Amino acid sequence: MARSTTCKRFFMDHHVDFNSYLNLEELLPHLNKQQLLTSDEMDKLMLPSQTRQEKTCELVKIMCIKGDRAPSLFVKCVRDAAEHLPHSDLADKLENWLINNQSATGLTDTLATSSGSEPTSHSPQPSKPSSLKRQHNSDQSSGEPSKRTRTSSPDPQSCSDFSRQCITSPLQVFADNLRTTYTQAKFFRRAAGPASKKMQYISLALIKKQKANHIDREQDKFLKSTLHDSADDIIKKKEQIQLDRVFAYGEDQPRKLVLVEGAPGIGKTMLALEMCRLWAKGEFLNEEYYLLVLVTLRRFQKKSVVTLKDIINIYLEGDIRDKAVEQAFCSQGDRMLIILEGWDELPPELREESSFFFDIVEGNKLPKASVLVTSRPSVTADLYDYMDERHIEVLGFDTEQITQYVQLHGGEMSETILSHLNKFPNLKALAHIPLTLSIICHVARMAALPHTLTELYEQYICNTLYQNCKKQSNPALNSINGITSLSKLPPEIKSVFNLLCILAMDSFKQKKFVYSREDLQRVGLNSDNQKRFDGYGLLNTPNNSAVAGFDIVYQFHHLSIQEFLAAYGIQKLDRSEQVRLLRKFRDDLQFRNVWKFFSGITKLIDKNFQKIMITETGKANRAQIFLLHCVYEANNQAVSEKAAEKFYRVLNLSNMFLNTTDCLCAAHMVTSAGGGWTLDFRGCNIGDNGLSILKMSLVRFAETNSVHDFKITSFNLTHNRITASAISHLVEILSCNIQLEGLALSYNPIGDEGIGNLATALESNTTVTVLQFNECEITNVGVAKIANILEGLNKSIKEIQLSDVGMTSVGLTALSNMAAINRTLETLRIDRNNLQPRDSELIANIIERNNSLKLLDLSKIPIANQGFHKILDALIAKPTSSLVKLGVFGCGIASPKGIEKLVTLFGVTQTLTRIQLGCNQIDDEGAKLLGHALQQNTSRSVKAVILERTRVSEDGKKMLQEICDSLNVGRDDGQKVEVVFTDHAHLRKLREAPHL
Repeated sequence: MARSTTCKRFFMDHHVDFNSYLNLEELLPHLNKQQLLTSDEMDKLMLPSQTRQEKTCELVKIMCIKGDRAPSLFVKCVRDAAEHLPHSDLADKLENWLINNQSATGLTDTLATSSGSEPTSHSPQPSKPSSLKRQHNSDQSSGEPSKRTRTSSPDPQSCSDFSRQCITSPLQVFADNLRTTYTQAKFFRRAAGPASKKMQYISLALIKKQKANHIDREQDKFLKSTLHDSADDIIKKKEQIQLDRVFAYGEDQPRKLVLVEGAPGIGKTMLALEMCRLWAKGEFLNEEYYLLVLVTLRRFQKKSVVTLKDIINIYLEGDIRDKAVEQAFCSQGDRMLIILEGWDELPPELREESSFFFDIVEGNKLPKASVLVTSRPSVTADLYDYMDERHIEVLGFDTEQITQYVQLHGGEMSETILSHLNKFPNLKALAHIPLTLSIICHVARMAALPHTLTELYEQYICNTLYQNCKKQSNPALNSINGITSLSKLPPEIKSVFNLLCILAMDSFKQKKFVYSREDLQRVGLNSDNQKRFDGYGLLNTPNNSAVAGFDIVYQFHHLSIQEFLAAYGIQKLDRSEQVRLLRKFRDDLQFRNVWKFFSGITKLIDKNFQKIMITETGKANRAQIFLLHCVYEANNQAVSEKAAEKFYRVLNLSNMFLNTTDCLCAAHMVTSAGGGWTLDFRGCNIGDNGLSILKMSLVRFAETNSVHDFKITSFNLTHNRITASAISHLVEILSCNIQLEGLALSYNPIGDEGIGNLATALESNTTVTVLQFNECEITNVGVAKIANILEGLNKSIKEIQLSDVGMTSVGLTALSNMAAINRTLETLRIDRNNLQPRDSELIANIIERNNSLKLLDLSKIPIANQGFHKILDALIAKPTSSLVKLGVFGCGIASPKGIEKLVTLFGVTQTLTRIQLGCNQIDDEGAKLLGHALQQNTSRSVKAVILERTRVSEDGKKMLQEICDSLNVGRDDGQKVEVVFTDHAHLRKLREAPHL
């Protein structure tokens, strides 16, 4: 890139001379004959429509490209061009330019070789090409010196590096400095987390544009392995990809944009550093990119205005930096790759579309440069419009790699660590993150593993302080040995540690992640204790080069450590200041982990803390989940009970994506507060793994908590991807809750096997009143098992839902036999099953033999007029039937014959209040019969007839409304009758409601 830029600069400066004096008619055939121009290039240059200037510019462009790819060919082009320049002044300029820019064009060795001499280390300037050594007769005859200015050679004794630097392009110096920096061992100290030479843990996935539905999440094994039930999960289709294929797309697209996402500590920084190291060694992207510039964005915290000079500041300084910036802009970033590492750690104003960094992404600055951005997913939404062609996720550890890593680094504690991870899902859920797993292994070698994240980080920091005191031979070594609580630190360490916490707290409020020497001094960390502070191992020290206007000296190893220390610093403040900060930043998403750690450190004992965190927390589901996490970290019985009172012992987390840690915290709340709980997890997508965590946590907490007994009175698990293999977990939960009243498993693929596994637990539970198994992929076998269960629940069951389970007459027969002996069943939903008109006899038998049924939903069963008449006959024969609501939506009923018997039924029934007749072939004639039927309802029991999506005209609707108005004269509001022509949205809402 530097060569072509420099070459092009010369030709552009002298393009007038070239246009005037370059003999294209002679030069082009000559270059073609010498095979320096291809036929295609010749055709392009000889187009009749081109002007002489356009042909010259095109030739210059081709010469520059050849110089960039093959210096020897470029020299021949330049030499031959010079021979076709009759104007001696231009020839002199060209010769002098070549002499003074040999290294700038990368032609040092090539020029020397072309002249027949070999370059040596003692030759600061190689010999000139023989074709450029020509002497003009006029110069020789007159004895006057040549007009051409020549560069004098330096003393051979003092040449070497100095002379080479003098003649080297600024961008070449930049590239050399980058390679030197990237190959230094200390360069990799900037990455937080483990650095194991024994295993490679940077796993990548190529994210596709299509969103993944619940079927993809369950059936796509690779996608499923990348989901860790985290807020940073990317729910899109993916495929595995290797590092060397990250930029392997769009061959005709010179500018490439790649977005790399992943959770904190998962290895995004390590990936960026690895790319730099491989490029510096010539093993990655060297052919594609002349420059690979790593920009660590967390360093740009102070200035709201950033320039390219600020970025290059890290690697160059002085005049050479300014020249490199100038050359980079002249080339428009051609063959340059910029890695913007840590987009999420930029201040908000530097992530705006008007910022310098956004200009680089968008192409307003350096439009030919390729860009790779690393970030957490939470702040990258604005980048998707520009970086949607290549989307990469850093995956961290999979299950097998977690085991491998623990076995490699856990030592004798390996088995204990793995067992502990299985018992505490809040830790296991984070074990796929290399940083967290390294902390777990580190702590396990020194002390017993804790249960909460607060305890884990506290032990990790204690161990880190001890290890660094040991390394520095600190006199405090003996007094800190074995300490697992930061409150017990010796005074000489505690004083500096407290200042470190103040630094973390103050800078976190300012969204600041790097610190200058002045920042340290501002909180009291003067130069005397700075060395001891250095040795504690909680900070690292990147390059001290001036960046963005100030000297960077320190940064915390990782954001999570800064979050913990900030929380520890807050708890050291006056109580009034703690309350002020808690109230101000409680709802700030960037402070969420700080307040979780704060809850663990303070136990939320203070009533002001409880008021802000519990009483004043909003009722939104996400706010409730945050509160559950804080209560778990606090591990305080009184706090759990107060939170339970706020929830009224009802955890309604419906339609929230719950991860395994959320499930753990919910289980902790239920067991620690005690009492009877309603758990509504509809649409939470917890899957088999989440149910396993719930079971393990509920059972374990129940065994260890002797203060309160707990019970789950209602458990709604609708739409959670639970399969038959996980029903055993539910059975164990039910064994601890023999007073369960309601269980909903609709829209989970549990199948007949799952129903069979559940049967035993339900048979021993005599308090169940509601069972919902809609669309559970069961067959008649499963229905028969449910019927057997219901026979055992003869004295309690009130509602059974079996919509769309593929039931036929075989299953319906089992239900009919059950209903004959049942005395409590009030709701039966068997809509959308594979029943036929002849099966209406079995339905009629249920009506005839059961005296408790109040709601019967037969929607979408094709019973037609014949089947409908059989059901109506059963109701007519039993005018005091308990049935209150009947649903025959979309059952193929046609007027007038299908409606005729309703006149008789309405005339005798004393209990039926609502009938759903929507989506049937009912026209104005049927509407007349319905109007007459309503007039015959002398008991006034019928209150609503629903005619959604029928063929009743506007006149028919008007007629029915007039009949209703006449019937409602003198009736109270609770006794009025109505005919409802609802829209489809209202109908859907009605159909999904607990009652018809």
